[in-house]
Amino acid sequence: MKRLVILLLVSLATNISYAASECPEDIQKLGAAGEWCEEDAYDRARIAADKELNIVYKRLISSIQSTDRINSNYNDEAISELREAQRAWLVYFEKHCGSGYTILTVGSPSTRMTSLQKCRYTKIKERINELKTLYNWSESSK
Repeated sequence: MKRLVILLLVSLATNISYAASECPEDIQKLGAAGEWCEEDAYDRARIAADKELNIVYKRLISSIQSTDRINSNYNDEAISELREAQRAWLVYFEKHCGSGYTILTVGSPSTRMTSLQKCRYTKIKERINELKTLYNWSESSK
């Protein structure tokens, strides 16, 4: 009996890992790939978006620092305000997506986790667009 249980567990683990390896890389290509694919895809997309967010944020800071202004204190003030805004956004980001995870009590834990990853991905992409807008403003003021 123990051998049968072990064999079933090994078989299940093998099928799950195979299925996960069959998940599409791009969230746009998920289709009917299944719940675990969606969670995995949004997690990968969130990680990539987070890296992009850091790059855009650093590029914006550099743009502000390189701006030649009459009042050099303006650059320091702008960077300080941007850092404060980013910290506040991070608090909002965690609370917003976390509350959605807590509120969503219907469905499996996997469904809740997928919703959390989807929220995180979406909010990070929104923030990237906001920072890109600020970057364009900074560049146009040079």
